[in-house]
Amino acid sequence: MGAGITGICCVTPILPWLFGLVGLAAVTAYLDYLLLPLLFLFVGIALWGWQLGQRAHPGGGQGARS
Repeated sequence: MGAGITGICCVTPILPWLFGLVGLAAVTAYLDYLLLPLLFLFVGIALWGWQLGQRAHPGGGQGARS
């Protein structure tokens, strides 16, 4: 969820538009220094969680459906 929200902020001009609206347009030049590491962090957390789920349920649980 965090990766999706951060990705939306990186790809679309939502954050610069909001910062310009409240008078913080000068901060938008530094957003990449914050948002791109956050995106990598959240994607890493998502992959780590997926890996833990694969360890807990080897084989994907396909045998229970037959």
